[in-house]
Amino acid sequence: MATPLPPPDKSAGQLSGTLGGPMAPPPYAPTAGTIPMPVPGAPAPGGFAAPAGASLAAGMAAQVASERLTTAGLLPAQWSVEGLREYRAAKMQEWRSMGDFFDWTRFRRPGSWEMVKERVNANLSYYHANYLFIFVCICIYALITSPFLLLSLAFLVGAHIMVRRANAPTIVVLGQELSTTQVNTYLAILTIPLLWLGSAGSTVFWIVGASGLVIGGHAAMLEPPVERAFEQNV
Repeated sequence: MATPLPPPDKSAGQLSGTLGGPMAPPPYAPTAGTIPMPVPGAPAPGGFAAPAGASLAAGMAAQVASERLTTAGLLPAQWSVEGLREYRAAKMQEWRSMGDFFDWTRFRRPGSWEMVKERVNANLSYYHANYLFIFVCICIYALITSPFLLLSLAFLVGAHIMVRRANAPTIVVLGQELSTTQVNTYLAILTIPLLWLGSAGSTVFWIVGASGLVIGGHAAMLEPPVERAFEQNV
């Protein structure tokens, strides 16, 4: 005669599983009225983490990059009419002739990666004024082919210049008197949708890609001039 099975355990907090065994309670169970504490460094409930100081770090990185470009002579020291004239005069003195820049007898395929690096370093230093002119032409072409972006940049730059020239604590805009801080804040907020609608991101990537292809290809294929090789040896 078979032995009868014991009755199931009906104690509180235990449930019968699919295999007949009791299911253990969860390792933790928040009680009513408790609020989970956020974990430092964990993403927000929406799935996006907002690290503290990200905007400050981005601003500092942009400032450091601008200072390095200015020190290298790629950007003017002063963004004024006189500063731009001095910058243009200095670059015109460093301009290399087009016959030297497009000397087809010196265009040869590099034999190794080390030769590519040597040519690029030497040509970027020797023809940097010519390369800067090519970069400006690529930027102008990109803006001309993006009329909405061009108009947006013209509007934003013109508005900032007008605010700066006003040199007053308050400015009247559409019949309302606003402080200079408020006007700059509104312009900063307006910059984001205007640049997004003008596809500023894709335009910047296109400029970087086209400049790298044209300038990098020229610098890698052109043998450095004899004057540059002599300067390096000295």
